[in-house]
Amino acid sequence: MNPKGYRMRILLSCLAGMAMACDSATGPGKEHFELAFTRSEAGELFGDIYVSRADGSHATRLTTGAGAFAPRWSPDGTRIAFVTSLGKYSLIEWISADAADRGGFAQGRNPAWSPDGTQIGFTGSVSIVFPCCSQIPTNVSQIFTVRTDGSNLRQIAPDSAYNTMGSWSPDGKRIAFTRFVPLANAAIFVMAADGSDQVRLTYNPGMSDPVWSPTGAKIAFVGFHDPHYAIYTMNPDGSDQTQVTSGTTDDVCPTWSPDGSRIAFTSNRDGFFQIYLMNADGSNQVRIGSDFSDACPSWKSP
Repeated sequence: MNPKGYRMRILLSCLAGMAMACDSATGPGKEHFELAFTRSEAGELFGDIYVSRADGSHATRLTTGAGAFAPRWSPDGTRIAFVTSLGKYSLIEWISADAADRGGFAQGRNPAWSPDGTQIGFTGSVSIVFPCCSQIPTNVSQIFTVRTDGSNLRQIAPDSAYNTMGSWSPDGKRIAFTRFVPLANAAIFVMAADGSDQVRLTYNPGMSDPVWSPTGAKIAFVGFHDPHYAIYTMNPDGSDQTQVTSGTTDDVCPTWSPDGSRIAFTSNRDGFFQIYLMNADGSNQVRIGSDFSDACPSWKSP
């Protein structure tokens, strides 16, 4: 599977909700919000960050101006990290849950908070000259961490393969991530938080975007089920890999409920990307979206 095509499909799947939505919500007020997500007009590719209740109601916009996507709640629920598209580049920013403050972390994508809230893991780029090919440097995706005050930026697990950030284990000791090995296929690995002790978990083509459950008992991820993508779960050692959505449409961007009993995800089964909820075993799949395009939810910790 061509990595460029794969990354483009995942990008379009996870980011397909990105244009300013035309509702009247202007601020979070005192509402109790649980989901953060990207919302756009259906079919648009630029959007803003919204928050809502777990059933999708009371959707409220936090950012204005489009180009924001991939929101991730901080462990304490006070901030949301997200990505802003800047043409060729992407910037990881944060916004407070009341939309009063906003700042930046680093240039990159795929932000993921450490469980203690002190670090952000993300995907950045480095220039590598591959010995097999020309002497022209190639930009390669790699995994970085940075403290939330912007200090101690460092690349972990330096490697000539393409690596993208997934998520931290609940105890903060391990990171699940995606590696393109060989470059035509995506596989899920886990490693220690410092980049050591890397272990491959999946061997079927096109497995990516791992998300650890809050209990640490399972990892949800996206698998290629030709010609579409489906949601899978597995144990942290790679055993018991189970497909929990049908794969007859593109189902992507899984996120766990705080108790690990449910998964929210994005699907285009109704013609454009919407958010759905299901039990962790794949049962009781219910759409919670609106007439907008809602994508890539993040579930707030209790």
